[in-house]
Amino acid sequence: MMNDQMMEVTRMFSKPAFKSRTTSDVIFGPDLSDVTKLTPFPFISDLLFRIDEMGIDEKVDRFKRIDRLISDLIVTTKEATSHLNHFYQL
Repeated sequence: MMNDQMMEVTRMFSKPAFKSRTTSDVIFGPDLSDVTKLTPFPFISDLLFRIDEMGIDEKVDRFKRIDRLISDLIVTTKEATSHLNHFYQL
């Protein structure tokens, strides 16, 4: 039963807000600068990749996108916590 719960939590972190990545894992994924290693929160890493080379408008857009993704991640984390708390109460 716990395995089913963990599979459901894994699905929660594959919501449409996170599907812009080629990988479904939003916690760890390949690093754009070195695909042989994993990076934490790869969707943030992707948006920060070479950000110093961008103009101010593109940087502002990237940070707005990061803000939205972090908000989505916070909501999803709360949902996952609630989901697992239901299992704890069984």
